[in-house]
Amino acid sequence: MKFTLAGSKVTIRAWSDPKSSYLIQIADTGIGIAHEDIAKALKPFTRIYNELSQNYDGTSLGLPLTKSLVELHGGYIALQGEEHVGTTVTVRFPANRVRIGSVNTAITV
Repeated sequence: MKFTLAGSKVTIRAWSDPKSSYLIQIADTGIGIAHEDIAKALKPFTRIYNELSQNYDGTSLGLPLTKSLVELHGGYIALQGEEHVGTTVTVRFPANRVRIGSVNTAITV
């Protein structure tokens, strides 16, 4: 949560339907990401610079590795964001990755 400022909110949701898919969604009210930077954020070793990110070192591999792992399971990852408002990451796995039963929950951190 290094890009989520003090006082910001992180919400984690998960839901499933054995007939369709399994979804995990993480939304924050952090620094956000500009729409034009979303594709860049999903590329390995590609850094998005803003007033907060310049204070942190890193390889910029978190989202690209997550994307690769999700795709290996036949799923997809989608990012939505707005600078200074927040970011929402949604991960969807296909129905054949869903176990019998259903869950629908939200956690706020």
